[in-house]
Amino acid sequence: MQADIALFQDTLVKALARLGIASTNDQLEKLTAHYLKLIEANKQFNLTRITAPVEAAVKHYADSLSILPCLRQLGVTPRRFLDIGTGAGFPSFPFAVFAEKCLVSAVDSTAKKASFLRDAVGSFGVSNLQSVHAHTDHWQTDSRFDVVACRAFGSIEKCLFNAHRFVQSNGFIITYKTEQLAPTELREGSAAARELQLIELPPFNYNLAFSDEVLHRQLVAFKRV
Repeated sequence: MQADIALFQDTLVKALARLGIASTNDQLEKLTAHYLKLIEANKQFNLTRITAPVEAAVKHYADSLSILPCLRQLGVTPRRFLDIGTGAGFPSFPFAVFAEKCLVSAVDSTAKKASFLRDAVGSFGVSNLQSVHAHTDHWQTDSRFDVVACRAFGSIEKCLFNAHRFVQSNGFIITYKTEQLAPTELREGSAAARELQLIELPPFNYNLAFSDEVLHRQLVAFKRV
């Protein structure tokens, strides 16, 4: 297990460095603790199929944090951040660890996943993160968010229709996607943005190195005006 922890941390530090993200020991320890809790909980119920240390470090944690350089490029320092369909806490948990001054809400419709994240928040002292068990169609909140993130939640169109009512004026909806998007998804996403009066922004492209392959990814952002 110690070898796995060392491999996870070494891979994560290098992956973050390639994204221009520096990490402290405290941040690294919290992400490692979350990873170990994820591995243990995954034995009881399915949280993720990605559990190997190198793959998890890159595809879960580094990928989640790619939103940090994207936000820097947009000139945004969010005070309130919403993660729709967070699952085991991606991107909400890593983001909350790295953005301690931001209030982060993470919504998931699966009770066990929301409970897992709630336990992790309490165990590791990530006090700026709130885990919510709810369907976004029915979730009632008075809060409006500077940034709403959708990762592994569905098509761009689905993300926009689920997220738009939670975004404040001049706020952003950011979707995690592969670099090669199907033309149909792009067209339908652009049509949804026009219908909802959102401005589609140029994509933020980034690469994640994994073993002998490079994952080409992009964040597709929309602004509410």
